[in-house]
Amino acid sequence: MFEPVVGLEVHLALRTATKLFCSCRVDASGGEPNADVCPVCLGLPGTLPVVNDRALDLAVTFALARDGRALDLAPATPLRAGDDVLVVYRRAAEAA
Repeated sequence: MFEPVVGLEVHLALRTATKLFCSCRVDASGGEPNADVCPVCLGLPGTLPVVNDRALDLAVTFALARDGRALDLAPATPLRAGDDVLVVYRRAAEAA
């Protein structure tokens, strides 16, 4: 017999001063589109994104408040070249 498993993908608009993967400011006042961009925002080759710690804290807090599960990715899942988020998440889930 199969047991149905339902997963939810939730998108949040977090109130942070900068974008998720770079230090470009977020302009929610309706300024010019694409005015605050950098090589990381544009996804140019060779750029390395850095996660906005405040946004990560807010997202994990939201997940835990909704009785969700947040995996600790740091100790068990070193990043390798070419990894995407899904691969890292799967490795962390297997290690947990």
